[in-house]
Amino acid sequence: LETSLKSKISGAIKVGDWTKFYTRKYDLGTGMSGVVFLVQLNSDPTQTFACKSIAKGRLQHDEIDDLRAEIALCASLDHPNIVKIVESFESDHDITMVMELCKGGELYDSLIDEGSYSQRRAAE
Repeated sequence: LETSLKSKISGAIKVGDWTKFYTRKYDLGTGMSGVVFLVQLNSDPTQTFACKSIAKGRLQHDEIDDLRAEIALCASLDHPNIVKIVESFESDHDITMVMELCKGGELYDSLIDEGSYSQRRAAE
């Protein structure tokens, strides 16, 4: 990631509306806890990210606390094989994570197509 982007990663969840800073473009995929979608940075439309919003209404209070702790932990990690959380936002209704965009498709689909991976192939 660019140095300017890395400097934004703090683990602190911002209170407010993520749509003031990003524009939702299209869905990238669906996971267990919701849809992951592409967003574009309003101040620099050349920068795109993956984004996921989790509705707080679907979670118990302790699960919301766990999610906040997980966001702080993930934001503190710096490894090329771990997706970076760039920013996160919390509103009355949801918690939204803006993450590094990983291109190359779904790992699961690739595993199904290939059947198995050698260590060398997985590194690609």
